[in-house]
Amino acid sequence: MIVVIDTNIFVQDFWMQGTFFKVFLDELQVIPAKVYIPEVVVDEVINKYNEKLTEIYNQRTRADLEISKFLNKVPTIANFNIEQYTEIYKFFLIKKLKQIKAKILPYPQIDHKKIVKKIFEKKKPFKKGDAGYRDFLIWETIRYLDLNGTEQISFITNNSKDFGQGLLLKENFTDKITTKHNMTVFPSLNNFNEVYIMPSLRKLDVINEKVSKKIDKFNFLEFLNNTLLGLLKDYDNTSLYTPYPDNTGSVSLNEIILFKDYQILEVNELTVEGMYLKFEVECDIEITVNLDWDDYCRSEIVRRELGEDTEPFTFISWNDKVPIKVKGLLTLEKDTFKVSSETITYIETEYNVIAVF
Repeated sequence: MIVVIDTNIFVQDFWMQGTFFKVFLDELQVIPAKVYIPEVVVDEVINKYNEKLTEIYNQRTRADLEISKFLNKVPTIANFNIEQYTEIYKFFLIKKLKQIKAKILPYPQIDHKKIVKKIFEKKKPFKKGDAGYRDFLIWETIRYLDLNGTEQISFITNNSKDFGQGLLLKENFTDKITTKHNMTVFPSLNNFNEVYIMPSLRKLDVINEKVSKKIDKFNFLEFLNNTLLGLLKDYDNTSLYTPYPDNTGSVSLNEIILFKDYQILEVNELTVEGMYLKFEVECDIEITVNLDWDDYCRSEIVRRELGEDTEPFTFISWNDKVPIKVKGLLTLEKDTFKVSSETITYIETEYNVIAVF
């Protein structure tokens, strides 16, 4: 099998340290499969890293200026060489791809007159102007693999609208021997792992005494107490914890008040990393809701909650308790049973549901 990974998958985890990438990279040999990365994807990932780092740096600079202004001090903004750190990331990325023996596919040799004609005619994947150009380059790169081989191709991208439907890749890719479609589009690494990697691993019976003793070495509740709140803070969407839309006010997560239920649902033995655990937690979490007068004027829901006759205010906040259900994944080191990666996959409250991956 050939596995091709799109830019948007790398952007979700630039350093490839999350649970999905760990399982994918460490356990790929159980399929087995070869990783192919289009050169256009490598260049785009590096560019996206630069853009994101620049965005974060600019946010930090603005915050430093605001703090200095508020404290009536001369702003102290640390020097930060974005291009230097981008080069460091580029070195890491190329080295990592070599370590996993990924093959980088060069830009396709294509007729540019043909591309321009497609752009003018607004044929897929081109929409307005040259939007979709990089998708076309990736498509042509994968087409080269298909034309020069007979292996099953798995393309991992969260841009399924263009690649999975718009370009009808499954219908266009055909095995030369069996004449069957040999292209599958996966919307995430997790989806690919669940289809191809997890069924090949040895599933351990949680009730089994030997497995239970191993899991006992891992203090699950201690992990939840120390880590879960920090993981949830990455998803502090207003619409998840309140009846208000995401562009209204803000929410901060303070503490987990009570774990009502927590359990390990499934354990798989990894060939390299140790163990792969699926877990589920139900708990109450304390939040702080923050609203200002603009939120009140803009949102009918806020006005209904606070009352139409409310006097103008600058800022209000209050604490609330929200029951929450969380699902996630963990990998544990083979000998120490320390957590080597953790990922939230699902969050549910009375207001909303987020399926993270």
